[in-house]
Amino acid sequence: MCQIIVNGKRCQILKDTLDLSVPVNTALVDLQLKRKDSASSLCYYARHFCGYLLGKGITDLADVTAADLRFFAEELVSAGKSAAVVNAYASLIGEIFNAFIELNGHPHSTLLKGDAAFAAGGRGTKRRNNFTLAATIIRRKVSKKERRQKTAMITYTKWYTPEEVQLVAQTLSLRDRCIFLLSIETGYRISSVLSIFATTENIKNGFVEETFSKTGTTHAARISPTLQRYLAEYMATERRRVVEKIDKDNEYLFLTSKGKNAGTPVSYNAFYIALKSAEKKIHEAHPDKQDMVLHTHAGRSTFFNRLMHHNLEQKQAGKECLSDSQICHLMDWSSMDCLEAYYDFQERALPPTPLYEDFLQN
Repeated sequence: MCQIIVNGKRCQILKDTLDLSVPVNTALVDLQLKRKDSASSLCYYARHFCGYLLGKGITDLADVTAADLRFFAEELVSAGKSAAVVNAYASLIGEIFNAFIELNGHPHSTLLKGDAAFAAGGRGTKRRNNFTLAATIIRRKVSKKERRQKTAMITYTKWYTPEEVQLVAQTLSLRDRCIFLLSIETGYRISSVLSIFATTENIKNGFVEETFSKTGTTHAARISPTLQRYLAEYMATERRRVVEKIDKDNEYLFLTSKGKNAGTPVSYNAFYIALKSAEKKIHEAHPDKQDMVLHTHAGRSTFFNRLMHHNLEQKQAGKECLSDSQICHLMDWSSMDCLEAYYDFQERALPPTPLYEDFLQN
């Protein structure tokens, strides 16, 4: 793999010079610009798919048939790949053929109209903006029930207690502490936290605003006075030193401080590494915290946990509470079906905590 910069974002692509790589890399870049997260898995899936095609002597996407994709999907299932992983492959491959068509390529007719085996499997349609049946053919190898099944993670700590939040924050560097606390206080995904611009006026007024969200709808979120102070300190010290070092500013709030990427926006992977490093330090310093697992989504889950406790308290008191649509907006959900994912995990319960003024003081 290698990296290129597109619209100010560092993207990973395959470095092969084969004809296959042109539409594949186009799809990889498009997906990374949409998702704004780590590209390692996307590139791994793409390289695997290309390797499969080359192993069959296929060097042009125009020669890929529905049967070829069925055999590939069968290999994935036989290798024990989960339904979620098979679905991820399907999404990527669907995008690859979209890019192929946009580059004036002509897919095999069986990917446009299906073949006898596809017809025998029942009705099938192109999902959303897919131009071909490629993704549908692969998804058919796992049932709807398997695709929707959640992975049970019984011992997985879904959210943090107030004491754990303080412990993690103290262990992280100033920059990473700010990122961590922003996920706790705003409920933003880490990709959204990393999309925040360095707008001093917003921070002075006690709020931040994401510039990227998974659903495409962004919203501003309030932050506590404590986090305001941390952000102001970071901008006046660490961030300023980075800007002075490279003699160039960047619109993003959180910048890489070392190495050849100094001055570029912090990546999802960089924060994940920092979080796992903090986890190791906590395990070494606190024998009673060996079961504590830090992960990027837990800050968002902690926000949601507090949000729901507060909403329940409001309902029980007969006071105004948040509607489903307001909760979806705050959590950047397309529907309340996303709520199911928050009940597959061991609860580290928190007492009811008022969300806004009182919540932000904790």
